[in-house]
Amino acid sequence: HMVLYYQVARLLPITLGQVFQRIDVVSKDFDNIVDVELGGPWPLPPMELTATLAHKFGIIGKVGNCVQC
Repeated sequence: HMVLYYQVARLLPITLGQVFQRIDVVSKDFDNIVDVELGGPWPLPPMELTATLAHKFGIIGKVGNCVQC
């Protein structure tokens, strides 16, 4: 997959837009979200898409007594 991505990235101009994170403490989901614009050959307009890298999170170890939580 990395080779294909590299070959496409060489041919198309890629612009990264807004980057933000979405955290859901109930479902323990953590997502990194990036707006991406892929330029194409003229006269085609650029393609806009959103890329999401999803994670799960949790607490490892014991939770101690916190004085100022």
